[in-house]
Parts: sequence; structure tokens; C-alpha cells
Amino acid sequence: MIESSKGMKIAVIAFFAVLIVVAVLGVGDSWEHQRGTGLPVNGSIGMMVICYDFPEFEELADFDLIVVGTVSDKYGAWGTEDGKKPLSKYKLKDAGIYTYYELENIDVLKGNVSELTVRTPGGEADGYALHVGSFPWIETGDNVLLFLRTNYDADNNVLDWYYIGEPNVFTEIDDGVFENGHYGSISIEELKDEIAKAQERKTEQ
Repeated sequence: MIESSKGMKIAVIAFFAVLIVVAVLGVGDSWEHQRGTGLPVNGSIGMMVICYDFPEFEELADFDLIVVGTVSDKYGAWGTEDGKKPLSKYKLKDAGIYTYYELENIDVLKGNVSELTVRTPGGEADGYALHVGSFPWIETGDNVLLFLRTNYDADNNVLDWYYIGEPNVFTEIDDGVFENGHYGSISIEELKDEIAKAQERKTEQ
């Protein structure tokens, strides 16, 4: 009876081991299929890792546009001209998906803007997802401090959105104090001093 019980346990363990191997191989085949064909698998159009360059903080203070604002809306859209899903399934991976953040109650510390939309690669749209490492996790309602460089299209026209990522997004942790995982925290008053110093350095050059 004990030997029979042992045999059953071994058989059950072997059965589940086979299931796990099949599942792992299936996932591997899916990723190989996606890489080979460029077609989405299980709603994913791929995965990308962004290796950001973290400049010295003094360089951030020299960026074109520095603002504080509240995230009023967050949504995903395709990287097409109209933001809609490409008609051809072969174009999904090429188009990519971006997450857009609209800001309100904007306080401009440097530069000139009245409305502002920023975006970052990755996100979800129409049931598809582009997974990106080092994603700036900010949500609707967050108060953020952004350091932005002016973004131009191929014809040198200023676009109505800017790229954001880990280096240039600070989130408010206390009244007038913002924090970034790499740079630490800074108050608005301290930042204004840094902006003034950056302007002085530029004047002296």
C-alpha cells in the first residue's frame, strides 16, 4: 500500500512537471514567434528597456522648460500620426504605444507654456501593451516637477508634447518639495536659485 502510494505521488509530480515544461516552452515559442514575425502575442507588442543618461543636476536647471503641474489625465495611444491603432497588424510593433500625461495648474519656473502634454514610451492601448523598463510611475492627481527640452518634428516645428523619463520627473512629497529617486529632494525655492545660477553661467560664457 505504501509502495503504491509512493508510485502515485511520483506519477502526479511527473505529470505536473511536464505541464510546467510545456507552459514554459509555450511562452518561449510565443516570444520567439513575436520576435520572428513582428506580430503581437497575447496582447503584447513587445518589451523594451530604456537606459537613461542622468546629467548633473546643474544641467537640468539649464533645460528649456521647467514646470510644476498636476497630472489631470493619463492615457495610452499609438505612435501614429492620429494616435490610432494601425490598420495592418504588421505595423503594430513599428508604431509602438506611448503613455500621455496632460497637466493643469501649471506653474512655469522657466520657459513659456500655457498648456502641456508630456509622454513616455510604453503603456496600453486597444487591449495591447508595450512593456518598458524604467517607466516613470506617475498617476492622475500627482503634482510633478518636470525638466523638459523643447521637442521638434522633422520640419523643425515645436511639438505639443515632450518626452519624460526617470531623470526629469520629480514628484511632490511635501508642500513645495519634490523628489526624484536619483537626485533626491529639492524645494521650489532651492530650484529657483539653481535656475538663476544656470542663467548666470550662460551669461558669463
